[in-house]
Amino acid sequence: MPFVAIVAFLANADRASPLDFQAEGKVWIMSWEGKNHGMPLLVIKEYGESGTTKKLESHDLLLKPDQISEGDDFYKEKGSKNYIINKVEVQCIK
Repeated sequence: MPFVAIVAFLANADRASPLDFQAEGKVWIMSWEGKNHGMPLLVIKEYGESGTTKKLESHDLLLKPDQISEGDDFYKEKGSKNYIINKVEVQCIK
């Protein structure tokens, strides 16, 4: 049983709250009906050689389909409720 608890904790450890989420890159995936209870899923592929991806899945996102799409430039600072999408600042978190 302790092993299951440790695995469950580690699987969720990289999930940041929408307010703590920080990323700068291109929108890699934008899914409005994610696989996790229908929560919107946003995946950003960060700029740079590593090209790491950052995932945010939350019901607290205020984004609408006409505001963001795959391939858009994306920037968000930790602690901010606003995202900058294609050089336009948009409030995206409740």
